[in-house]
Amino acid sequence: INRNIWCSHQYLRQLMDIGIEPPLTGMIPINPWADFNLSGQFVSETCGMISPGLPRTAASLSLHYTHVSIEGEPSQAAQLFATMIATAYLTADIEKILDAGETALDPKSEFHEVLRDVRRWHAENPGNWRATRKRIRDQYTRYGGDDMRDRNGVILNGAATLAALLYGHGDFVETVRHAFNFGWDADNNAATSGTIL
Repeated sequence: INRNIWCSHQYLRQLMDIGIEPPLTGMIPINPWADFNLSGQFVSETCGMISPGLPRTAASLSLHYTHVSIEGEPSQAAQLFATMIATAYLTADIEKILDAGETALDPKSEFHEVLRDVRRWHAENPGNWRATRKRIRDQYTRYGGDDMRDRNGVILNGAATLAALLYGHGDFVETVRHAFNFGWDADNNAATSGTIL
């Protein structure tokens, strides 16, 4: 792929052009996008889809294949979302899907905290997605909201994706609508939440 690629993928493609090969292309000291980029979320979707009902396999595959572009917290997101997609072949219960995703996370990771926060904020505001969005923004915006690390970052977008699943209550249209309403990198968040459903 040589064009219509962005962020971490564009950078890793440029690294490959000068002879640096994967998995080095996804290492934080070499690729400045690797520690925050959303690609850990949206590249892992395929791993969940080719592992129906096999969440551990999905998590393992996602970790292996996304390391070409990311590591750290984006790797946690890759495992989380791939696990959720694989689990969704077995149940339509969003809470069970989220529980399965949580098992794929390192309990010490920031993403583990994100999942717990979003679930708590949804429970506190079950009919008010805007209140949860504000909590997500206030807690996880780090660069004033205008920097690429916020707009394309896996933490804000992962939280929005999780919240869209909770507020969508298993309904495809409502979930995707909420993913767009939460904002940030909304097309990717809608794609991930839609894939899970």
